[in-house]
Amino acid sequence: MDSSSINNCIIENEQCPYPDMDEGTYLNKDIWFKVITGKMDLKMVQCIYWSMQPEYDATPEELYAISPDYINGRRMCYGRGKNRVTDNELYLPSPDHLIPQAHGGPCTIDNLRIVPLKFNILKRDMLKEEWQEFKEFMDNHLG
Repeated sequence: MDSSSINNCIIENEQCPYPDMDEGTYLNKDIWFKVITGKMDLKMVQCIYWSMQPEYDATPEELYAISPDYINGRRMCYGRGKNRVTDNELYLPSPDHLIPQAHGGPCTIDNLRIVPLKFNILKRDMLKEEWQEFKEFMDNHLG
């Protein structure tokens, strides 16, 4: 599936969520109803889920504010469960700590950003400088 097809699927999927209750996507029936009636989008559902995790000390609204719709021209897929239209880790958003917790970074919103899952997995506990060195090495040696 090419990026244009994935983008179209994501847009269509976010406009027409599954009408049946999907425990993987919706945290409860109230949230399901808000999505179905257009009062909440799937990005907010994902932000609510992230805000419940202990490693992110932020409200859903704060996370929503830093969650981009696009990264490098790619539309991010905030769907979960049945509403996830891709498993491509470049389209799946993931909260990243600017200063990793392993290096004493806080869990607060000012230390968080949303990046593609693939980059977050590769970065792991690297600091920004270490990540840039690693990326430069990979670019130079793997083309």
